Amino acid sequence: MIADRGAPLFDSGNTRDYNHATDSNYKKLRAEADALYDKRHKLSQQLQLAYKLGDGAKAHELSEKLKKILEQAEAKNRQAAEYVFRENNTDSAEDEIDLHGLYNSKYKLSNGYQIPVAGFGVYTVPEGETFELVYEALVQGYRHIDTAYFYKNEEETARAIHQFLKDNAHVKREDIWYTTKLMNTTNGYENTVKIVEETAAKVKKYIDYVDLYLIHSPKSDRETRLGTWKALQEYVGNPSNKTLNIHSIGVSNYGIKHLEELLNWDGLLVKPVINQLELHPWSPQLKLREYLVKHHILVEAYSPLTQGVKLNDPELLQLEHTYRIPKAEILLKWSYLQGFIVLAKTAKKERIAQNLNVLPKESNTQDALDVSSHLGKVDLDINILDALNKPDSHEICTWGGEDSTLYEDPK
Repeated sequence: MIADRGAPLFDSGNTRDYNHATDSNYKKLRAEADALYDKRHKLSQQLQLAYKLGDGAKAHELSEKLKKILEQAEAKNRQAAEYVFRENNTDSAEDEIDLHGLYNSKYKLSNGYQIPVAGFGVYTVPEGETFELVYEALVQGYRHIDTAYFYKNEEETARAIHQFLKDNAHVKREDIWYTTKLMNTTNGYENTVKIVEETAAKVKKYIDYVDLYLIHSPKSDRETRLGTWKALQEYVGNPSNKTLNIHSIGVSNYGIKHLEELLNWDGLLVKPVINQLELHPWSPQLKLREYLVKHHILVEAYSPLTQGVKLNDPELLQLEHTYRIPKAEILLKWSYLQGFIVLAKTAKKERIAQNLNVLPKESNTQDALDVSSHLGKVDLDINILDALNKPDSHEICTWGGEDSTLYEDPK
């Protein structure tokens, strides 16, 4: 029997205090698992290079290593979950264990913070529906929520996180990642301060800090872009004259030319930790990704499902037919194998679990483990990468499609 969704993790029906003496052992095991996930991330990048060079033998060797590392990491997370459960649920039956943390894979940013790989986006979700949908995503296992000023649902997203934390005492604020983004048309120093202060007014009553604040796009001139960054970096660490504590800042839809401009700027005090991009097999952005790796900027993929535009691709259809796996899961798996932070979105509750079938997560259901184990097989991983290897493709299906020069290398 699995604990009811949304129920406190260690609630066995009896009122008893949580044994915090177990925290140090739990954190030690989880830290060991996180270190293994970091190693897996680096090997994933090596795997992609091997494929790019056509070295199939090396790619297979790396895939085998990746599988073993993932198994070791999941074992550590299982030990952590079982240890805390035993210490705090002595009155419960063994089959009531909740596999808290089993799938929780994170990548370490250049500033030391760790971001969950599986992200849940709320773009196009109406404000009145956001609270319920985000709460359900958290119940299902998501620990990374992505909103934006432009989406008009920053406050409801924060409120859902607050309520979920209130209802689930075992989950801490630091376990959940909140990302928001600056509106495209409000760049520049003064406008940025104004918008960030508006964000603060909406979310601070629910969450005490923002994990990541992104510039939504580079659509402005050099002076405006740098003014925007100047304002954002003043909020990092919550200086005394600012009202919102922002842990990390980054960019979205930035090409190499925009990153060069920022990284070579004399006023740079805080480096971007993430570039959020449209990424999928038809827009792999290899040159840009190589640049980001070189500068220790993590890659986050939005629109991994191409908003449905490429779901009838012949290679994708063949994979679906051969393995009897939904096309959406195959595309999410492709993104995960690239080593991306993967941002999936849906406005339908029933699809939340489907997206989580392939991405690493915190889960209360053994069914998700079974599907993830199948999708983790080395032969399937290799076949997905082979079939969807489109290194010269550049088909933007969503934002920025009208600007063919957006991601070009300026050199």
